[in-house]
Amino acid sequence: MSYDLFFKPRNGSIDRAAFHAFFEQNPLFTIGDAEVAYHNDATGTYFSFGWQDIEALEGEDDGPEVNYQISFNLNYCRPSTFALESSPHVTALVRNFDLVVFDPQTHGMGEGDFSVEGFLSGWNAGNEWATRSVIERHGIDEHGGLVPQSEIHRTWHWNLYRSQRGAALEQRGIDRFVPTRMYVRLDGRVTSMIVWPDGIPFESAPAEYVLVIREELAPRSFLRSKPDRVLVPWSDLRPVIELHGSTDADGIVALTFESVPRDVVNFVRKLPSRGSDFTILSPDRVLDAELAPTSAVK
Repeated sequence: MSYDLFFKPRNGSIDRAAFHAFFEQNPLFTIGDAEVAYHNDATGTYFSFGWQDIEALEGEDDGPEVNYQISFNLNYCRPSTFALESSPHVTALVRNFDLVVFDPQTHGMGEGDFSVEGFLSGWNAGNEWATRSVIERHGIDEHGGLVPQSEIHRTWHWNLYRSQRGAALEQRGIDRFVPTRMYVRLDGRVTSMIVWPDGIPFESAPAEYVLVIREELAPRSFLRSKPDRVLVPWSDLRPVIELHGSTDADGIVALTFESVPRDVVNFVRKLPSRGSDFTILSPDRVLDAELAPTSAVK
């Protein structure tokens, strides 16, 4: 199930070379003969634009869409952030070539001018219907889960701009780790997690859990150290944050030391070794809890 739009120039025509050239400067797009595919590893978002040769389709009576050279495809049963991330790219294409749209969805824009509001409302309506239908018939995918929309948007926004945040710190000469926010299934529920390696300075929005990677700071046993990983609640980091951290107006926490202080070394080394049995979930399988049937939300 997917959301499908079709586009053509308001006046005149465009050729495939110009269509492909529009995407060439963006490394998140992969250009093929008939499809231009977008995939953002940072957020897990993907969608595609298609190209069809109008002249080759002359005489075929398959509906209004045969007159539209460009198509757009965005899957349903995806988090609401898929539409938020794809919308600016669709809008940019429409403005660059002055395109009009054919939207055949029940709650779509019909034929005529494209609008961001129509795009978001149309996809959201279809996505809600598809999400409820799939969950009612098949339940929650064991590789996915349900999370409140506010948390989905928080995680998506952080990961979307994470690399820019890291680059800005680097330009200022600040060596500070900026972790990815992840979804994990832990003890039967979906929660958020970041990774913290060896007590290094980091900058992050709070997550429910922190996976502490201990290599250089692995606990010693019989004069040897054995690297491991320890999953702890974010709240366990409070002593370190209070001594060495700062929190900005957006709630972003930064550990501000340049080298790992002795008390942080001791804190990390003394964390009790314990199992960290969790499963990392792909963000495209973690859906807005508000879209699910009430019976599916626990």
